[in-house]
Amino acid sequence: MELNYTAPSVVLSCGGVLFLAYTNRFLGLSTISRAMHRQYLASPDAKIRAQTQNFFKRIKLLRNSQALLVLSLLFCVLSIICLFLESQLFAKISFGLGLGAFSLSLALSVQEIYISASALEIELEDMNLHHKVDPALQNHNPTSP
Repeated sequence: MELNYTAPSVVLSCGGVLFLAYTNRFLGLSTISRAMHRQYLASPDAKIRAQTQNFFKRIKLLRNSQALLVLSLLFCVLSIICLFLESQLFAKISFGLGLGAFSLSLALSVQEIYISASALEIELEDMNLHHKVDPALQNHNPTSP
């Protein structure tokens, strides 16, 4: 199989959009964590403390996801350079390494999503969602008119 410019170029395009999504998530976490820090300083609470530990994990995962994505993009650029220099072997190797880094980045992103869900559970646990559901709401479908 011969590698051409299309595959690395597509990964570069997807990677750019994905990097933007990672950056937006990181900025959102930064904003929320600053607000939580101010709230914790005003009135220390165990729930806020648990949330901050959760945020530290998420921020590390996002940082590592971004780093792996950048590494993936660099390998794809290297692959394109190798194709330009007519070195198929090195182009394939660098593209394969780029795909591996891209895959690891996505895996870390999925892990961060799961941690994000646990953060919501911490936030909503005091609502005691296990109470009896109102029968009028039990069969309610929010998408129906």
